[in-house]
Amino acid sequence: MFHFANMLIPVRSFLTLALAAAIALPTAYAQTAPATSAAGGKAKQLAQNEKKFVKDAADQMIAEIHLVEITKHGGAGSEGIKKTNEKMNKELGEAWGALATIAETHKVEFPKTDVSGSEKTNLEKLKKLEVDKFDKAFLKSLSKETKKTAQIFAGAEKTVQDPDLKAYLATWAPAIAAHHAEVEKAEDEAKKAK
Repeated sequence: MFHFANMLIPVRSFLTLALAAAIALPTAYAQTAPATSAAGGKAKQLAQNEKKFVKDAADQMIAEIHLVEITKHGGAGSEGIKKTNEKMNKELGEAWGALATIAETHKVEFPKTDVSGSEKTNLEKLKKLEVDKFDKAFLKSLSKETKKTAQIFAGAEKTVQDPDLKAYLATWAPAIAAHHAEVEKAEDEAKKAK
C-alpha cells in the first residue's frame, strides 16, 4: 500500500534541489554567457595594457571629479572656476560612466570612487583657503591632475586594440585633452594676475 508520508522526504528534497537550481541557473548562465561588445560582436578579453588603461583612467577621472566638486554648493573659487568645473564635472562623469560600461562588458574590475588619503589631504588644504588664494592653488592641483589624465588617454590611443576602447578614446580623448589645455590656460592667467 502507498503512503503519502513515505513520499514527503523525497518531495522536500526534490523541491529543495529545484529551488536551488532555479536560483543558481541564472547566476551560472550570467557568468558563462558570452558578453557582447558595443561593436556588436562577442566581447573578447582585454589585454593587460587595456585593463591597466581602464583602471588608471577611471582612478584618475575620479581624482579630478573629487577635486572639481569642492567648488560646488557654495565652496571656494571664483565664478569662472565654478563654471569651468561644472562643465568638467559633467563631462568627466559621462566619460567615467562610459568606461564603466566597457569594463562591465569585458568583465574587468572597475575601481571604487573613494577618496584616497593623499586626495583627502589636498582637498582639506584647498577647502581652508580664502577665495583669492584658492583659485591659484586649486588650478595648480587641477592642472597636475588633468595632465596625468591626458597622458593616460594619449598613451592608450597608441596601444589599445579593442574596438570598444578605440571608440571610447575617439570620443573622449579630445575632451580630456581640452580639459587640460583649458586648465593650463586658466592657471597661466591666474599666475599673471596678482
